[in-house]
Amino acid sequence: VMEFNIPSAQDLQDMSDQTNSETENKVDEAKKISEDIKKSIDELKRKLVNESLSPYDRSQLMQDIIEKEDQLEQLMEQIKQEQNELQQAKEQFSKSEELLKKQAEINALMENLMTDEMRQMIEEMKKLMEDFNKDDFFKKSEEFKMSVEEMEQNMDNTLELLKRSEVEERVKSIADQMENLAEKEKKLAEETKDKSKAQEELKKEQSELNEQFDKLKEEYEKTLDKNSGLKEPMPLSDFKQEMNDISNEMQQSSDDLNDNKNNKASDKQKSSSQKMQQLSEKMN
Repeated sequence: VMEFNIPSAQDLQDMSDQTNSETENKVDEAKKISEDIKKSIDELKRKLVNESLSPYDRSQLMQDIIEKEDQLEQLMEQIKQEQNELQQAKEQFSKSEELLKKQAEINALMENLMTDEMRQMIEEMKKLMEDFNKDDFFKKSEEFKMSVEEMEQNMDNTLELLKRSEVEERVKSIADQMENLAEKEKKLAEETKDKSKAQEELKKEQSELNEQFDKLKEEYEKTLDKNSGLKEPMPLSDFKQEMNDISNEMQQSSDDLNDNKNNKASDKQKSSSQKMQQLSEKMN
């Protein structure tokens, strides 16, 4: 019997982070190719004016532009495919309607980055070059450059939306995981007070929860860094004091468990659980 593991909130977040990072790299690469296309068009126009080009030379220079446009189109398809797969995963496993709506918005923008009109213009430019209709070629090439520049602006806007969405998604994921961690700490507080588990088991569980909280702290710090890189950062609190207070209480719980002071440990666990719950609500 095959087992199917439902991804955790952290698994989904890791998948999203990786996909978005790859998308950002591909968008940067696409922008470089689009700049190369504009330079190649300008170079071809300059040579048409200043040099006597053979039909073969004209064809080769035009072919260079076509190949770059093909590269650009392939990159756009890869980006759309990656983001579509991410959306499918979110639709299947994410519970946040707001994040699903934002992902759908990003995908719609990605879908329209490379227009059919641009592909048609390239074909028309190729035909004009074959017919050696310089005036019409110059006119059509300027139209194409304007379309490329518009696409670059749309890429910038889409990338910014993607980064903003990523920050919102990370905050939501951290808040949800913290709420889950608060429940685990609350349950452990009851088990610690009742001594319903072996002391070593209680100590081990508290240590694991401490590590999980430390990871959430690190993730939130990374999220703040990503937010500060936005053109218009969101008003996120750093929650440094709250997180340090929770960390200290959880560590004191571990120390009390090591000293067999279970009542004190249980009180600290209840307190840190409540503080995590409150912090989760502030983040949401």
